[in-house]
Amino acid sequence: MAAMPAAAAAAAAVAAAAAPQQQLDTIQEGDHVIFDEHGEKKSIHAITRNGLAKVGKFRICVGQLIGAPWGSTYKLAVDGSRLLPVTEHEPVLGPAVDEIDKDNATLVDANQRNQGLTSADIAAMAASGKAGEDIIAALCSNSATFEGKTEFAQEKYKRRKARKYTTSLSLRRPTSWGLCEVMFDKAPAGIWNLRPDSLSLLLSLANVAAHSRTLLLDNCQGLLAAACAERMCGHGVLCCVGTGGKAPALSGLRQLNLGQQQRAVVCMAQLTDVQQAAEGRSRVEGRSRAVLAAGEVAGVAGGAASGAGEAERTPVWLMRQAGRYMAEFRAYSDKYPFRMRSETPDIAIELSMQPWRAFKPDGVIFFSDILTPLPALGIEFDVIKGKGPRIDDPIRSMEQIKALKTLDDPLSSLPFVHEILSSLRKEVDGQATLLTAECLRKEVDGQATLLGFVGTPWTLAAYAMEGKADRDCKQTKMIMFNNPALLHALLEHLTTALITYVGYQIEAGAQVVQLFDSWAHHLSPEQFAEFSLPYANRITEAVRAKYPHVPIIFHANGGTGKLDVVAGSNADVIGLDWSTSMRVCRQTLGPQHKVQGNVDPMVLFGTQEVIEAEVKRVLLEAGPQGHILNVGHGVVQGTPEENVGYFCELARQSGKIHQEQQQQQQKQHAANGQLVGATV
Repeated sequence: MAAMPAAAAAAAAVAAAAAPQQQLDTIQEGDHVIFDEHGEKKSIHAITRNGLAKVGKFRICVGQLIGAPWGSTYKLAVDGSRLLPVTEHEPVLGPAVDEIDKDNATLVDANQRNQGLTSADIAAMAASGKAGEDIIAALCSNSATFEGKTEFAQEKYKRRKARKYTTSLSLRRPTSWGLCEVMFDKAPAGIWNLRPDSLSLLLSLANVAAHSRTLLLDNCQGLLAAACAERMCGHGVLCCVGTGGKAPALSGLRQLNLGQQQRAVVCMAQLTDVQQAAEGRSRVEGRSRAVLAAGEVAGVAGGAASGAGEAERTPVWLMRQAGRYMAEFRAYSDKYPFRMRSETPDIAIELSMQPWRAFKPDGVIFFSDILTPLPALGIEFDVIKGKGPRIDDPIRSMEQIKALKTLDDPLSSLPFVHEILSSLRKEVDGQATLLTAECLRKEVDGQATLLGFVGTPWTLAAYAMEGKADRDCKQTKMIMFNNPALLHALLEHLTTALITYVGYQIEAGAQVVQLFDSWAHHLSPEQFAEFSLPYANRITEAVRAKYPHVPIIFHANGGTGKLDVVAGSNADVIGLDWSTSMRVCRQTLGPQHKVQGNVDPMVLFGTQEVIEAEVKRVLLEAGPQGHILNVGHGVVQGTPEENVGYFCELARQSGKIHQEQQQQQQKQHAANGQLVGATV
């Protein structure tokens, strides 16, 4: 942390002299809030209308806290269904107890011998909506020994029961001190074991205050940047520096609920740029920018900002590029359930941006799931760690299909999708604010394209009918062979909904949309031609009629086994798995089809020599135009992160690879011509 050089300060946006915006007394949508459970467990959450957060052992909707006063206290209903405000004079039973009196420690209902209530009685009270305090009161009144306890022992008994039947929650406004507490409790090594008191001392020693001009290299997840911005009160300049071509991670800064004036003092730069500015040297940008969505979908290159003209290199992104192979991702997946990650904008944005920060692919695909729209239709699902999606009430009758909802207003039923995509779009367009992802406006600007995605009607229908992933797709295929009208009815309903859902993603900011047919491998070519491709084509046709500027990618898992049928897709780009060579795919599909793929994802477990050989083979067989480099299905858990980075780097070298091949071919043609002349 140091005073910023004058040249760098001159290039930064300096805030106006006006005071920062006054903070409101109530929680607003989009605010971050520190949840303080019993004074022991602290966590921070973004408040959105449909966002979820774990409180106690339950996941609750945090939207009910919009409008709640800062500093207020809530208790969790015993069934976990809602948060109940605690009145000013209502005591909240916390779990903390002072030094235990040894003499009173035995005055409890050991093994329920003296308790009149059974487990069934307690369960019935909970099911009827009784609050935790009501259950505790009933336990006390039905205890044969409670009245004989000392006052201290009675209080200890209540507190012990409160651990099980009540959860109190205080809503704290984020401060750098509070964020430091949360981060230290969660992962102290991530902030170099920096405690709140040490943080305050550090800032004081660095003379960080209002009107400071501060250059900051933050390796504490944005905690230092948050503390500096808080002290500067919207005056001065705070330049956060990234190294190695990576943007500084500023999640802590985003979580402070800063006002516009406070955000305006923050800028970002690379350390090398700051050093050059300090030495008085200017820097010419001239960075290549590969944009999948501009011009010719798979023929886009770096160079021209508009993406017009021929490609200088092959664009690259990876299916499942945000996944458990990344240590950063596992820090979230090990802590939060899948739907909480995919439906909480703050988390989903972070997970979407992680692979871009690490590997710089040309596409940023928003973190979500193909099943995400199903609850809006009345089909609830959950994702069980290690087992995958589960639908408790599979769709197997016409009555169930007729009872399904229509997707008339996705903004109301799936609001988090709009928030995630619109925030990510600001990232890739260079319009990000501190309230979106990781404040990458300068680093991401024009270098990436935002991809949306949906599952195809066939894949969603199969999940809805099976209720889970099944190696034989047994239930769905039994319906297919015995009652095909039922399957077609569900496919019709899903197709109509998905046309709306794709348009919703585009209007939220998606620049390209991929249709995933993950279960296409269960279908024969004839079945695929009847139950999958026509419905996917209808989505593409309807979307193209309304959004002709948005390219559509169609990826059928197992589709290379039925290429002659897949060739009937009307999508702009056809995604290919790795079970057929790219050369055969190109020959079968013809030059009119642009393609994506098709490196075997297991290749990324090999050496760099193996990866380079396979990527070069795919690049050369695909040709320099009309191709997006990708893996054939998805990055596999356990894949070394450095190999994913090398995969992307090889795509950035693809222009040179194709040029070398062309030179070799020209030499070969020249040699052949000389040979023919000599023979004559």
